Amino acid sequence: MSSFIYLTCQPGSEQTLKNEVSAINGLRFAFSKPGFITFKTDEDNIAYRRNAVIRCRDFVFAQTAGHSFGVVKVEQTENNGDIADKIWSRFLESEKTTDVSIYAPIRIHCWERCGIVAGENGYEPSISRNALAMHKQLVSKVPLNVKMATGAKDPFLPAQNGDNVLDCVAVTSNEWWLGTHYVDESSGEHSRWAGGVVPLQLPADAVSRAWLKFEEAIRWSGIEINNGDTCLDIGAAPGGASQALLARGASVIGLDPGVIAPQVLQNPNFTHSRFRTNQVKKKTFKNIRWIISDMNVAPNYTLETLEDFINNPELKISGLLFTLKLFNKEMADSIPSHLKRIRNWGFKQVKAKQLIFNRQEIMVACK
Repeated sequence: MSSFIYLTCQPGSEQTLKNEVSAINGLRFAFSKPGFITFKTDEDNIAYRRNAVIRCRDFVFAQTAGHSFGVVKVEQTENNGDIADKIWSRFLESEKTTDVSIYAPIRIHCWERCGIVAGENGYEPSISRNALAMHKQLVSKVPLNVKMATGAKDPFLPAQNGDNVLDCVAVTSNEWWLGTHYVDESSGEHSRWAGGVVPLQLPADAVSRAWLKFEEAIRWSGIEINNGDTCLDIGAAPGGASQALLARGASVIGLDPGVIAPQVLQNPNFTHSRFRTNQVKKKTFKNIRWIISDMNVAPNYTLETLEDFINNPELKISGLLFTLKLFNKEMADSIPSHLKRIRNWGFKQVKAKQLIFNRQEIMVACK
């Protein structure tokens, strides 16, 4: 019997994600809209689906993933309550062929596919009012034989280990695509949130979107930046990424000849080093523990810059968190070689992801 899996990604990254997934034998492309892709497989096998697909963390460009089990079409005369009834009916019908049991803790993720890239015309990813309204209806109409997870009524609570998630994605204005995924310690941070959207809002005093990128990156990476840690922000101007670290109590050295925003400079835990990377003696940073970077330059330049610091014997770096810019789609082909180069620096853990709040770039975490 054929089965389907779905994956979501940043609009514009569909082909790159297709290329990643096509490396898995037995999967064939089926359908796509900007930011949403499905694949067909003849492997009607729960272990296959979980190991090969459900763990979206294994794909650089996948933001969520799951087993797809159908589409609910919406008629003009139907309200959200009618649609919720149809969704639950389809779920109960498919329970025998999905990896989610009605007797296991169920959590509901509802979101709308969006064809807009984060940061474009002021847009930032979030769960729409329509999706929240549908979540409320689904919760109110849970069948008696379905066990809900603790706190499942709250759409803003993350899924917990052991939760089975019912995914409801408004792919078009008249179609809800349904899927399921299982959450455990290996699933990755984004599997815990509807649409993979970590609920972040840019603070009023944030000086750039870099705050969003690095706040999300810290949560995704598992890097623990603690109170009193000393961090180096390479290419810090105007200081948005530094703000995310300062808020955690870290001390930050911002290395950049450019202008740092006054509200960042006024923080007593921030030091501005107004030099280019090739103008400073690396040994002056011997107390730093973490390095972050968000330079708007080609990936090879970023890697050469970081390599100079990593190779300095006087520095003892615990980890890195940085972006690699992808100025065109072809640059994604070089990601495997970039990651191989980074692993050769000696880090035990290296991973990469195009995060929800990234644009034409990926985030890389090493520790």
